[in-house]
Amino acid sequence: MATSTLKSDGTGDYVSIITWESARQGTLTEPEILECYKGTTVNDAWQADGSLAEAVYVAGWTTTQTNNLTIRAAAGEGHGGVPGAGFMLGYALTGEDVLEVELAPYTVLEDLHIINKSTAASNNTHAVTLDDSINILVNRCIF
Repeated sequence: MATSTLKSDGTGDYVSIITWESARQGTLTEPEILECYKGTTVNDAWQADGSLAEAVYVAGWTTTQTNNLTIRAAAGEGHGGVPGAGFMLGYALTGEDVLEVELAPYTVLEDLHIINKSTAASNNTHAVTLDDSINILVNRCIF
């Protein structure tokens, strides 16, 4: 099992989901886990509130039921049912009004707060793209 960490301060494996995707994407030969920590600095697309403003595009990964992909808040970094707490994944880039999450088959999302932080007119819109022919598991996430 391959586990990577996402931390804004540079002490983890990655400071950006985009760089993690680029480095790790491909055909999985074992389960892949990305553990996310609430940010402590403004770095890359990290926001002052500790959230990460990046779209997630992992639809191109080749996964199986046993070699799946998990993106989760690290232990103690989840929202605990409180909006705005723990690791937040948001999207607030200029001209964008939706957070796009495109997932591969057999992807698991756990303990994430996924939030649209756009100030565009339709800022209550979230786009989570899921193929209805694949297995996606969403555990304890807030949208």
